[in-house]
Amino acid sequence: MLIYLYGEEIYRRREKERFILEEFKKKHSGLALDTFDLEGDDEEFSKLKRFLSEGGLFTNFKLALLRNLGDDKESVELLKKYLENKDTILILSNGKHFKKFDFLLKSEGVKVLEFDWFDESKLAEFIDFEAKRRGLVINLKTKGILTRKFKEDYVGLINMVERLVVEPKILDNDVVAVMDFFPLLNKLKSLRLEERLKYLKVILETNDAAAVFNVLAATLSGEKLRSAVDLDQKIKLGKSEFELGLISLVI
Repeated sequence: MLIYLYGEEIYRRREKERFILEEFKKKHSGLALDTFDLEGDDEEFSKLKRFLSEGGLFTNFKLALLRNLGDDKESVELLKKYLENKDTILILSNGKHFKKFDFLLKSEGVKVLEFDWFDESKLAEFIDFEAKRRGLVINLKTKGILTRKFKEDYVGLINMVERLVVEPKILDNDVVAVMDFFPLLNKLKSLRLEERLKYLKVILETNDAAAVFNVLAATLSGEKLRSAVDLDQKIKLGKSEFELGLISLVI
């Protein structure tokens, strides 16, 4: 069985990934489950093949979440191999749809969901929906700022909505100022270590370390994401702190 999620909009795509994984966990006890970020990573692809070929300890039922799978011959053949497999579910989550994946759109057994950017009116509805989930009502002026500033960055949009939940009396002018947080956050991914450390110091002067850690972690993938998850567990167990975790991620 195969579920195909594709489209540039990553926030709703990741939310759908989480929803599907949780639903399968509820229905299948002892489920063998793993996530593979395959963007240009041959070692990760080898891990995926081993996972799919090995028998489970308590069940043969498996679920693999595949992110950023390429359209090379081996990848396409792997998808075709598991189209009709009832014991193995593949969730393919890609930002880009390849021409060689067109067969997925035509296969009856494949569940397909596309995640594209909303137009302005749909984005405004999306902001209202996400705000109401968090017990927040956003006025028209602020909503207009958000739709313009985050029209192709829904991760940043949701982070901003959550900031407004914490500080509901923020003035519209302040909303624009707070938005500078996100371009600053991107500086933490600079190629130069000294620049990453410099901007980490700057961002921590006006922002809570836990909030910065969580927002940064939401933008990561692959090994960096796994490192963030491990660090988060250590922090929750009292074995580390958010500032130290941020330094580890930035270095």
